Amino acid sequence: MINSVEYGKALYILAQEEGISEQISEQLHSVCEVLKREQDYCRLLDTPAISTKDKPKLIDEAFSGVHIYVLNFLKILCKHRAISQLEECVAAYDRFYDEARNIMRAQCITVIPMKEVQLEALREKLESITGKTVIVKNEVDETLIGGVSLRYDGKQFDGSIKTRLEKLRNKLSQTIV
Repeated sequence: MINSVEYGKALYILAQEEGISEQISEQLHSVCEVLKREQDYCRLLDTPAISTKDKPKLIDEAFSGVHIYVLNFLKILCKHRAISQLEECVAAYDRFYDEARNIMRAQCITVIPMKEVQLEALREKLESITGKTVIVKNEVDETLIGGVSLRYDGKQFDGSIKTRLEKLRNKLSQTIV
């Protein structure tokens, strides 16, 4: 196991020094998406059945269009049999990238997709509260029944009907009649 935070941080520092942190971020996310879709390829890169000398060639062939830093990063992860930790490394990279740019990511979970005007209003409200540039991601979770669950800056505000019903059920189960 590698320390994903340290690896992500090291890559971020290198990219930042070269002035290419945005390009590297975009490419890391693209590679992550490919590897999420191609689980068999991830297992292939992690298996000891294939020589560690052959794995860099596989990475070069599959990801020839990405920056050399991304290629080398993938090769290092392969060498340590840690390609499965790429997503964690990218999350760490993102934290350093966002912190340097005063960006905060918020996750808004709803039963149905929010309209663009709603997302914009939420973004503006969070920016006024935090003083940061906010990127809001809307996820749909039909189990919420209704309401909104909002996560940002290590905080969670859950106004979903599902949670309210669970709290009511807990209170009722503790009530002595």
